[in-house]
Amino acid sequence: MHRLNFIFLTFLLVATATSLGSANTDHTIIRIIPDGQLTVDDDYMSVGVSLSRDVTGNLYMLMENPSQVAVWDDKFDQSSIFPLETISIPSDINSFGLQAVYVTDFASSTISRFNRYLDQQSDIDLTTDYSQSELISICRTGSGLIYVIDRIERDILSVNIDGSVGLRGSEIVKGGWLDNPLKIRYADHSEQLVMMDGTELIVCSEFGVYRNKLPTNMRNPVGFNILNDEVWTIGDQLHVINLKTGEPMFSISSDSLKILNVNSPKDILPYSDDILFILENESSTITRFIILRNQPSDE
Repeated sequence: MHRLNFIFLTFLLVATATSLGSANTDHTIIRIIPDGQLTVDDDYMSVGVSLSRDVTGNLYMLMENPSQVAVWDDKFDQSSIFPLETISIPSDINSFGLQAVYVTDFASSTISRFNRYLDQQSDIDLTTDYSQSELISICRTGSGLIYVIDRIERDILSVNIDGSVGLRGSEIVKGGWLDNPLKIRYADHSEQLVMMDGTELIVCSEFGVYRNKLPTNMRNPVGFNILNDEVWTIGDQLHVINLKTGEPMFSISSDSLKILNVNSPKDILPYSDDILFILENESSTITRFIILRNQPSDE
């Protein structure tokens, strides 16, 4: 019975998902197929906030109530739990290289830096320049620049290691102030900074030089993450955009997401070319999907 349900769900998804790439394009996304769930084994009712991975393949899920991080290795067998005792309301997690994991605290103007074993290394305190701020997202570029989103200022801030604030997003984007910045990520593959601002993605160089805007093609996007040149966005639908060309690559409607029991997504993480994770809102369970792609032609 479970296998019949699985086949039925897969059939419906194939019928409603749209592959938007050329049929002859190498590695075009064909569809995604559910492949189980990752759950946290602890004594709390923690809620997942954000997903990230590091270069070794560790998968991180930031959680609140209480503040902690669940970590899986690349086998995804069992999670390890690390408490974040100095962080009141964790809002985003992002890894960089082999040794740096950054966590923002929504309740304070603090960025906490950990090593890959979640040992706390240092804090960056923004209270010198911003006595009140609500940090909701963070990323670090290849050159070591740190960018955060401050919800009170509704702006992107570049942060120096001493906590002083440099260039602002409103100075980067043509037309002045940002509308509703939600998340920021760095695309290592193309060395570009990508910000989700309302229903648009703003693309800049890693030093803040404005390049262009890309539509998310959804009414209520909630998050995104980047795999190579693919920007995977999630909200009232799932939509993938080619960062290099700006062209849409793949899309799944809201109804199709609900068929897959993705009813209120919180975050999305394309882990690799063939594995995708989606975190449901108000949950600590991550659904894993297999990404099916066409194979490069030998012709």
